[in-house]
Amino acid sequence: MPCNEEQIRELKAGDTVILEDWLYGIRDATQIHMFDKGRKTKFDLNGHAVIHTAPNVKKVPKSNFCPAGYESVCIGTTTSQRMERFTRPLMQEYGVRMVIGKGGLG
Repeated sequence: MPCNEEQIRELKAGDTVILEDWLYGIRDATQIHMFDKGRKTKFDLNGHAVIHTAPNVKKVPKSNFCPAGYESVCIGTTTSQRMERFTRPLMQEYGVRMVIGKGGLG
């Protein structure tokens, strides 16, 4: 990561993909703030993957490892269907290239 659209379009169903670098967790509440309330993310998502998640976190001092000041305690996927309306804007406006989640989209 990051990757470009051409690299993603070369993938076929069943291909194994190894992600290195950052994987950004994103939940429905975050996307509501981004797209319904016009709040911008402080992270550059261009070319990156996001995972639909509702993580448990704890507050820690901000650092390079925890730039937002939160450390993950437990991360699991959450149902993607309720976030479907945000998928196209994530890709078009933020350049997200992969979405990982639970269940289907579309």
